[in-house]
Amino acid sequence: LGDEETLGNTSDNAIKEYSSPFTDIDYSKNKIISAIDWMPDAKGVVAVACCERASLDEQIQMDGKVRTSHILIWNFKDPIHPQLVIEAAYDIDTFRFNPNNSDLLAAGCA
Repeated sequence: LGDEETLGNTSDNAIKEYSSPFTDIDYSKNKIISAIDWMPDAKGVVAVACCERASLDEQIQMDGKVRTSHILIWNFKDPIHPQLVIEAAYDIDTFRFNPNNSDLLAAGCA
């Protein structure tokens, strides 16, 4: 078969719609990822910090006010639902798992 015959074949080119992996409507939609870290002793587990999109001027106006942000812990076995959600009262700028005990997580807030 020539290229012209296979280009219009819709059965091969069909696009299937799936829910976006590693996004959550409540916690990460329209937000930015400010930090990411792999869980050191668990294969396929990653955590991401999500916070509000804001310009510098907006950040200055919100200074001192409570702005909830979240750390979402994802497992590659279930990329649709976060395994755990940790809430913070301020934007999380950075976080890290303890390399010796991944049950401990240290985060820096702004």
